[in-house]
Amino acid sequence: MATAWMMFFYVGRNIFAYAFTPCVILLASRLLPDAWFRQVKLLLQAIAFAMFCAIPAFYFSFTLSPLHMLTTGPVWYLGILFYLMARERERIRTADRDSQGIIITTITLILLLAATLISSVTAPMFERTLCITIAIGAGCLQGFARLSHLLPQHVALALSWLAMALPAVLGIALYAPHSW
Repeated sequence: MATAWMMFFYVGRNIFAYAFTPCVILLASRLLPDAWFRQVKLLLQAIAFAMFCAIPAFYFSFTLSPLHMLTTGPVWYLGILFYLMARERERIRTADRDSQGIIITTITLILLLAATLISSVTAPMFERTLCITIAIGAGCLQGFARLSHLLPQHVALALSWLAMALPAVLGIALYAPHSW
């Protein structure tokens, strides 16, 4: 309780305004029936998770409102990347080794890569580095999707988190020295 109190004392309760939209999206995903809307639920949960990840950046920017999260391209790109990762993990869990799932992932990743590269040229500066990091994430996910069938199921599931963490580490390594 003391940690939560100190966090809200430092950050302020205005951060709840930034968490409202992702909470509504997450709640909507929980209300959908699982049998018919499994992929829609995964997509909504991934987008909510991407928005939760973006809350600190939007809150500390002082110029972006909570509604800007709905219109910012990199947040949606990150949500799609999280969705594709959730689909890939689901494919590994069910031991589905068909090529149709990999083909859908590959086509979607190519479209995501094209969108992030176009945005990295035309977007404002604060969005460009996120777009490049998401493009690196798309490449890592594609490599992981191609190699995951060679690994045992439990090893592939464990390495999937590394495939998603690698772009953030590379992004920090590539862009942090330039800001010093």
